[in-house]
Amino acid sequence: MSAIFETEFPDFLINANGEKTKASTAKLVLLAIADHANDEGESAYPGLRRIERKTGLSRQGIIDTIDSLKFNGLLSVSDEPSRIGTNNYTIVTSAYPSLGGTPGVLVQWVVEGGQPTLPPPVNPLDHNHHLTIIKTPLTDDVQKAISKANVKVDAILKDSLDSKDRWPGREKMPEAIRDLLDVFVECTGIKPIRGQINDWMATGSDWVEMGAQKADIRDAVEKSRPNVDQKRTGFTVGRPGSLTTTIQAVVGERRTKPKSNGSMKEFLDRYALEHPNE
Repeated sequence: MSAIFETEFPDFLINANGEKTKASTAKLVLLAIADHANDEGESAYPGLRRIERKTGLSRQGIIDTIDSLKFNGLLSVSDEPSRIGTNNYTIVTSAYPSLGGTPGVLVQWVVEGGQPTLPPPVNPLDHNHHLTIIKTPLTDDVQKAISKANVKVDAILKDSLDSKDRWPGREKMPEAIRDLLDVFVECTGIKPIRGQINDWMATGSDWVEMGAQKADIRDAVEKSRPNVDQKRTGFTVGRPGSLTTTIQAVVGERRTKPKSNGSMKEFLDRYALEHPNE
């Protein structure tokens, strides 16, 4: 039964219960049965024990595989056993395409007892042929539905992007505290973990009480960054509380600094620090 060798099986065969059998297993069992069949694929009477020895598969695995082969029309089993009490198998030879030495592709079907067929040949596209594409205009109802769906998608995407900038416990904090801690998270990338929320809120409350502003938080973070000239070799901030002393100093400097109109450049620099998103 060389046709079995020359046929390419699908990756899986499905039985009546929807269970899958690997192609390699199906082909192995078929070849073991084919050893006992004549040239027409008939009169094969191997017992399950003999098929076990030939394939190395378990008995239940062989039974399941035979069920898949039967369901896919590759193998038939007579209702009457052979004279020695074994199954009488017939390999459905028409299921294995002959393509002049080129391996055929076995097409899986879904109706028990059906006959497998090869897909019809597909002619190549004639590039000289003019194709006419007809576009059906959308009705007003369809356009409105699409627009409404797009609005929902945009809202979902925006909410998804905004959620990346949030941190645990943020929504539970007063706005004044949240605004200062937002700047801290933005500048450091540090976010609280479970168990640190109360500590963060207490620190933010201290910042509000000392009169800290958003620009003060940014200045304090910059003062804590590594600076070779000032011999600071590591970032000294690990949580908001570790920045409190620096913030207090920055606030003190701002309050004691003589008030003046200053240059336009200083005004613009200060405005940029206080309004980073504008």
